[in-house]
Amino acid sequence: MIEEKKHKIMQDDDFIDHPKFKNSLKKLIEKYPDGVPNDTIAKVLDMTEEEVESTYQSAIEKLKAELGV
Repeated sequence: MIEEKKHKIMQDDDFIDHPKFKNSLKKLIEKYPDGVPNDTIAKVLDMTEEEVESTYQSAIEKLKAELGV
């Protein structure tokens, strides 16, 4: 079951592991229009807060490189 959730998180753009939001990323974003806290992101994506921060920093670095910043 855990592997199935991980697979769905990686494959389905709208799936998160949080029944309160009907497992929908769109519904989560509606609740937090100014940004979702890292602890919540970690919970719904089955990650640690450190993994969330690392992923965020990696994305920022890639964007900077693409933009030549």
